[in-house]
Amino acid sequence: MYNFSEIITQHVIIKKRNRKYDYKVNFSVAAHICRQFFLGKVTPPNIEALIARHITPIRPGRSRPRNMSEKTSVSFMYRVA
Repeated sequence: MYNFSEIITQHVIIKKRNRKYDYKVNFSVAAHICRQFFLGKVTPPNIEALIARHITPIRPGRSRPRNMSEKTSVSFMYRVA
């Protein structure tokens, strides 16, 4: 199903408009729509149109470093009691 969803999202055409950002397909929504197709709830001509409705902007410089915190060890003495 992942491969099918990937192929369908590659064929979706996003119209270029005068916008601030470039846009891409929201893959999680596309996978959900493809699942609905396999269940018979969505017809083939509507798949690409439904996926094209759910787009997200590509925002450069949005990656942040992960906040890594040290985890304390837990003693197993609570099991003795």
